Formats: sequence, C-alpha cells, structure tokens
Amino acid sequence: MATAGLKGNHIYDHLGVRSTRIDDESAETHMPISDDIRTSGGLRAAALGLAFEQGVATYMFDRVMAVPSQISLHVRDRGEGVKGIRSETHIIRWGRSLVTNDGQIRDADDPSRLLAYGSITWAVIGEAPDRSGGGGHTPPAYEEAGVDIMESASITALADGSGCRVEGITPQTTGPGGILHAGMFQLLSEEAALVAAKTATGASKLMAVDCTYNFLQPGKTGPFIATAEVICVGDEGVDTKVTVRDEGNNDRVPAVSFVRVRPIS
Repeated sequence: MATAGLKGNHIYDHLGVRSTRIDDESAETHMPISDDIRTSGGLRAAALGLAFEQGVATYMFDRVMAVPSQISLHVRDRGEGVKGIRSETHIIRWGRSLVTNDGQIRDADDPSRLLAYGSITWAVIGEAPDRSGGGGHTPPAYEEAGVDIMESASITALADGSGCRVEGITPQTTGPGGILHAGMFQLLSEEAALVAAKTATGASKLMAVDCTYNFLQPGKTGPFIATAEVICVGDEGVDTKVTVRDEGNNDRVPAVSFVRVRPIS
C-alpha cells in the first residue's frame, strides 16, 4: 500500500541505498529503481546523486569529517527498464581542506550500460568522527513506498509556479551537525528546474541531464525555498539557475545550482 512520508531513519533508508567499501579510497553503492524516483522523462537525477554521495562516506569518514561543497552529475540514460543501479566512486585527491572524488553510475544488471557520471568536491570540516562503536544503525529492509519521492520528502510546489519548498529539517533529512542534508538541496534544485523548464517549453516529458550543485553554507532552519531562473532555451535543453533560500535564517542562500533540463520526445 502506498504511504507518504520518508521510511526508515534517514532518506538513504527510504531509497534503499546500500554502500560497501572496496578499499581505503573507493566504494560501491547499490540502489533499487522504482517509479518513486522517476520523473515524467526518466530517472530523477537527485536520487542518483544521493546514492553517488553516500558511498564516499564509507571510506572518507575514516580520515576526515567533510561535507559536500559541489556535486556535479551528468545523466546520460533515461533508465528505461532499469531495476537497480550500481555506483562506484574513487578518490581523485586528498587535500587538507578539500577532497575530490569521481565516479560512475551503471545499470546493476548490465554494467556496460552507463547511466550517469560525475564528481564531488568535499570541504573538510574536522577530524574523522569516532566510529569505534560499530558504524550506526542497521538499515531496515527496503520497501517501495509507492509514492513519489517529492511527496515522501514533503517537498511542495510554490503557488506561483516558480519552484518548490520544504518546511524544515527532520531527523530523516539531516546532515552532519543537524543541518539540512545535501540530498535535499539536490531534490529541491532539480524539481525547481523541472518546473521552470515545463513553463518555458510546455513539454510534458522532462528530465534533468546536467546538474551542478554548489553548497555555500549550512541550511539551518527553514522553510527552504527553491526558485529557478531560466538562463537559456536551446537545442540542448533548458538551462536554469536555481537559488535555495533559508527563509528562517534571514533568507540566507545555502545553495545555488545550475541544472540543464531536456524535453523528451
């Protein structure tokens, strides 16, 4: 039966994201694909980005505590018929203040089928967390929600059609230190871009294909308001700039993203 609300202890649990460390500088992540994380035109880029991001923590947090400062993701397959994905990430460089990794996301049943690729730059914010206690909770068994991830995460459209919003931070949407998780900024930014692209083109089928998410400061309070500005409409799609404001924190801007949305014929 379809139920609203995020399942499990964190949005990762809701999505069924499971990561396994390969070695000190790489990991693989698996995530099931359901209609919950598809848009009208294909796979939801933000859900792929969440899986992409989560695997890095399995090895990074052994050395440093860090948060994403930029995620760049390029989706190259609509994902028709895909039942699950496998993401593999690798460190490019360990730095004192920045760590960079890249990776690819492929069809779990057909490794030759590339779905997306990208990179993440992380800002080091402290020493490695103490994980001697065994690594946190055991995730519950994955259960398909049967509800779009936007509804489950309580992300709603703005009345004027300019974007979307989420009211605040819940235990399931927190990042380090109780701030809004980077994955929520990805979801907000992609959805706002899709809304703007639909208005600009009138297309009924759309998907985000190129996403650069810039995380500028912590999202502390909420509501978080994502609004999209159309920069260009061309043969390659609709280029948008998405600004997310933390309304309850003096309208500060924790994230600015650039998202290309492509109409699907």
